[in-house]
Amino acid sequence: MNLTTSIDTSIINFNCPNHLKLHLDRLVRFKGISRTSVLLKLIEDYVRSEESKLEQDSRIHQLMSQLETKYHQSILKLSQKDIRTTSDPQPKKKPNPSWEDSYEYDEPIQPIFSSDFYR
Repeated sequence: MNLTTSIDTSIINFNCPNHLKLHLDRLVRFKGISRTSVLLKLIEDYVRSEESKLEQDSRIHQLMSQLETKYHQSILKLSQKDIRTTSDPQPKKKPNPSWEDSYEYDEPIQPIFSSDFYR
């Protein structure tokens, strides 16, 4: 009865800065583990993390696609001007717009303290 299982493997060869290799070698000797096991663990953690992020991105994309289908228009393709015109029935247009017109939608700032506060 053969208890060992065969795992397909391949050699990965790469350059590593000498100072990193030195520190890695010192740590693995201290912990009594192999350099290969540390690198495989790091690679596995990276792959799992990236796969999780890709799944989340896919879910976000799927949700956005469903919303766009529901509303029959692409939310991402709308400009700020389009969003304003869809929310406002008809914006008032002036014959000669000035720079002040760009602040038309801003609310005035309310003072925090009254002028009597400093007297």
